[in-house]
Amino acid sequence: MSGKRVSASHIHSFALNYAPRENHMRGTTLPQADNLPDEIQSFESLRDFAGRAFNVLNIDVVSTPPWAYNLFQDG
Repeated sequence: MSGKRVSASHIHSFALNYAPRENHMRGTTLPQADNLPDEIQSFESLRDFAGRAFNVLNIDVVSTPPWAYNLFQDG
């Protein structure tokens, strides 16, 4: 998988970075990554994705912040 380009928003999954024959993670910087799913476009969708990925059953206790982050906003 060397050389695969991923976006700025990505995830280093265990499955991609574990070397079963060596019984440890690959490298020291987790070299393999996948893009986040396209449906993650909001805090709520990211929160829900993290809850599923890390098996956090009560992830909904994390409330939506009162602010909205906009990378392209001036100031």
